[in-house]
This record gives sequence, C-alpha cells and structure tokens, in this order.
Amino acid sequence: MKRLLLGLIVLLTLTACEDAESEFDTTHRAAFLYRNVATQSPLRSALNGFGIYCRVTASAGLYHFYNSDGLEGQDNILAIAGGRPYNALCGFIVGRRSNLDMKGRQPLYAYDLACPNCDRESALSVPLYFVARGDACVTCRRCQRVYNPDEAGQLVGGPKGIHLIRYHIDYDGMNILQIYN
Repeated sequence: MKRLLLGLIVLLTLTACEDAESEFDTTHRAAFLYRNVATQSPLRSALNGFGIYCRVTASAGLYHFYNSDGLEGQDNILAIAGGRPYNALCGFIVGRRSNLDMKGRQPLYAYDLACPNCDRESALSVPLYFVARGDACVTCRRCQRVYNPDEAGQLVGGPKGIHLIRYHIDYDGMNILQIYN
C-alpha cells in the first residue's frame, strides 16, 4: 500500500511539473533584450501598467513599439541591441495582467506576435493586431481568430484553435526587458 501511495505521489508530481512547463513554448526561438524601456512610453506603460499590452517588432534597422492605448515609438536596433540577437516569428506582445491571477499576482506576459493557429495549420507567420484602441485583445486578419493576452493568451473568438505562444519574460522594473525561451 505504501508503494502504491508513493508511486501515485511521484506520478502526480511529474504531471504537475509537466503542466507548468507546457505553458511556455520551446519550439520557436525567442530572444529579445532591450535596455531602454524608460525612454519608450508605449513599452513602459505596458510593463508598468495593468491591462495594457505592447506590440514589439523589428524592421529596417528599427524596433517599433505600439501599445493597446495607441501610443507609438521606435528605436535604433544597432544603438540599443549592442549586437544582441532578436528572434521572433513576427515580434512580441508584452504586458502586465489587469487583475489578480489565482496566486494573487499580476504577472507580466510575453507572447509571439504571430498567429499560433496560422503558424501551426499553414506554416505562415501572420502578425496579430489590436482589435481596437483601448482593447488588449489581438486578432489575426487571415483566420479571424481573436486572442486575449490578459487571460493567458486564450482564444476568445473565431474558429477553434490553440492559445498564443508564450515566452519567459524578465523585467527589472525600470529599464531592462528580456524575453526568451
């Protein structure tokens, strides 16, 4: 009886660890280190506020920031990145949850900006866009799915599918942001 009970405890422990790890994606390469948060209002408000999310993209030698409240900004990649890699399918969505989670915290979230269902179903990296100014939800213009970053990236509209691709995020509370897997 003791062996059966011990076996059950081990099995439950392994299952719990497996579930906790599965919320973060490890199949897509994610890397972003940004040391200038204090100067970027769209990003700073998403990281320090609640329920505001920011799209982060890179093109033409610039980082582009656009948040759900309509603030925009950009920064020179070479001046800021210092040779550090930037890897994402389409970019990132970052922000802090608007209400408390089950553990009584308001965690930061980082997701890939690519629609996870278009990526999985058609191998297409289709960027997501905010549904409307002041709304944290993002939508895919190709498949019409809607996701809520504020609710752990859950699919909230459109055809059935999976939730947003989530990555680890570290923020020092002032100026340094890192996203990785």
